[in-house]
Amino acid sequence: MLPFPSPVGDDDSRSEHALLQQNRFDHDIALCMEPDADGHVGGPTGLHDELFGVTLFGHRRGLAAGDCRSLVGDGNPGWLMVLCDMILAWAAVDSDGPGTCVTTSLDLHIDVEVLRGADHILGVARRSFAGESHSVSTCELRTVGGALVATGTGTFFAVPGLLPGSYAGTPVTEVHQSIPELLRLDVDATAGCGRLPVDDRVANPSGVIHGGVQSAAMFSVIAEYAEVTTGAEVELRHVTVDFLKPLPISAGSPGIRVEAKHVGRRAASFTAELADARGVVGTRAAVTAAVKNSGDDLRRLRNLI
Repeated sequence: MLPFPSPVGDDDSRSEHALLQQNRFDHDIALCMEPDADGHVGGPTGLHDELFGVTLFGHRRGLAAGDCRSLVGDGNPGWLMVLCDMILAWAAVDSDGPGTCVTTSLDLHIDVEVLRGADHILGVARRSFAGESHSVSTCELRTVGGALVATGTGTFFAVPGLLPGSYAGTPVTEVHQSIPELLRLDVDATAGCGRLPVDDRVANPSGVIHGGVQSAAMFSVIAEYAEVTTGAEVELRHVTVDFLKPLPISAGSPGIRVEAKHVGRRAASFTAELADARGVVGTRAAVTAAVKNSGDDLRRLRNLI
């Protein structure tokens, strides 16, 4: 299974296509970092998100760029979601007008092997559709060396007002080896459930749990439950998130419930819901995972030892 199908053509044409894509990416990064760009103006989590090490470089109309540095050799796409949400939202916003937007869905395809080996990721988002009430942006994430990590899409609903300004995030000085450790998740992998503790670290300035944090929490519980369910190592290669209702931190710690939709020898799919203490579902996620070593494969390996 190839997460990123190659363009049709011979080796030379594919190499030329890859070079053109890389050059466009570098050009867009440079545009967002120029002095006349609307740089460092904040974002859904402020000027700099301390929790996930995300920074917005800057944005122009229909274009935004940023980076993520809190990577620890973990292939979970949850590490990317705050960056994706931030740059996709800024690309969707019309910088010439007074409006802002609310994230309604995120969709991401991930090259897990590249993600696992990355320690610094750059991202570019471009607005691809702008209607009267909603807009769509696409993004690509690459390592500093140019390797493609992920491509994604975000859908946003237009609302009056401005995106939240920067705020004093809680500095994170210690190194966290996993998202459950970073977010202090309480996970029961066998039951496929978990709970996300809430405080100012995980909220945007309006007091709502940040969509990227919600996504990261759900993907982490899904990943642990998937390994228990399949009895094997799994890789989350395609993820989607739908945001249904805002989840304010004042409503308490939301719970996560995961359900297996399909479990095969090579692939599995799962869904998850994030609901507040009253049981109101705020967010749903769906994941397609590659099963790296099936139970039969593991048993054969044990027999050879």
